[in-house]
Amino acid sequence: MNTDTHRLTLALLAAVSLASLACGAEEGAICPNDDPALHIGETPTSLEDDCRCTVGVSTNYLPGCLMAVEAEQKFGSKGEGPIPTNMSSNARVTRGDLWEDRGEIIMAVSLGSQVPGFVMGLNYDTGDRRVISGTYTDPAFGEKSVGEGDEWIEPTYALRGPDDKIYVYTHGTRYDPAISGQAKIIQIWRVDPDVGDRELVWQWDDQRYGQCSNGVPDNPRTLQLALEGKGFEVGSDGSFYIASIRNGSPRPGVGFVNVSADGSSCRVVSMAPGLSGNDYADGVGGGFGFGIAVESINEVNGQLFVNDNNNLLRVDPETGIRENMMASVPGTLEYDSRRDLYHLSALVPPYNNGGDIITIDLESRKLWKAGSCTNIAVDHPYAENCVGTASGNAYNMLVNSQVWLHPDGEHMIAVNGRTTFLEIDMNTGVGNHFAY
Repeated sequence: MNTDTHRLTLALLAAVSLASLACGAEEGAICPNDDPALHIGETPTSLEDDCRCTVGVSTNYLPGCLMAVEAEQKFGSKGEGPIPTNMSSNARVTRGDLWEDRGEIIMAVSLGSQVPGFVMGLNYDTGDRRVISGTYTDPAFGEKSVGEGDEWIEPTYALRGPDDKIYVYTHGTRYDPAISGQAKIIQIWRVDPDVGDRELVWQWDDQRYGQCSNGVPDNPRTLQLALEGKGFEVGSDGSFYIASIRNGSPRPGVGFVNVSADGSSCRVVSMAPGLSGNDYADGVGGGFGFGIAVESINEVNGQLFVNDNNNLLRVDPETGIRENMMASVPGTLEYDSRRDLYHLSALVPPYNNGGDIITIDLESRKLWKAGSCTNIAVDHPYAENCVGTASGNAYNMLVNSQVWLHPDGEHMIAVNGRTTFLEIDMNTGVGNHFAY
């Protein structure tokens, strides 16, 4: 063997050894770091398991890369506390807020239609979970409840208010003897984050609280709100924004309303034109038109952003004037101050095939999709690798719900599937199972 060949052989052996160590691989396993199309190995991941090692059986023993069910069977659950998956086949984590002062993410957990469900806290550093308020199933003792107060129906949002209370948006139906049938119930609850006590703040179509009319002159009724508990936000002033749909004849347009912090009053903030003869025939606000339905409402840095199925709109909260920012998808918008970008996540039911984490530069009106793809655009602002199943992440990763930006600015915590959680390294796009 000549000197050059010997040196090349040593270099190749060293590269194989380093690749195996970086991926935590068994002896002889090699990462596919020679494929520039996948951006493999350009940057070491900060996560425990590098799921970019996808050749042969190289990920079969890496807990962070397996299916969550398989990882639990082989290694046990990750993080202490209640596991929503074990409570109901219909369990689903929905919307919530990252509460940095408490070191946790608060979120609504649905256990199915017409089932009370609960609010859960997730420690975003350890993956430990706790029930903050509501009813859940304890594996040792059965059904348990946390907090005093009446029982809600199905929670879809659990958001932090400016008074440091949690506001929970719930919906469902309940038998009403007055009509000898099921009555639609939509409520807003105030929850103490320490003891879980619940207090009803507002209820739809209940004249004890402020209501918005559907604008039908001869037969006014309460304006119908969006189905399945969609479109809710707690404003910086403590008031509540709620999506509305068309009801009555002649019908009003699609839009959203604002309920005061004390629940005593309601006003239409912005609405597309309704049918002729309706009080809202000319709409409210004006500007770019709403689509089929308002899906989500987000107040970010003092601005109000609304997704309407097809577009991301910025809406003036006082005048209701709408400005189209870009074509997008419904979701929860979060500002990334480190990169001066916005991240959009949280799809709506039925959660068929997982979703994209979308990153948006509103100034240039450009977006990047980081999911369900094989390789990533070269100008993607934060990851050298796609955030998707085929590109260095936990097997069967499906970002079906919300993603929260970790306070360190380098990681995201995502709801994976419906009930487990994923941690994403934003520098590499690698994702590991975080809590299950």
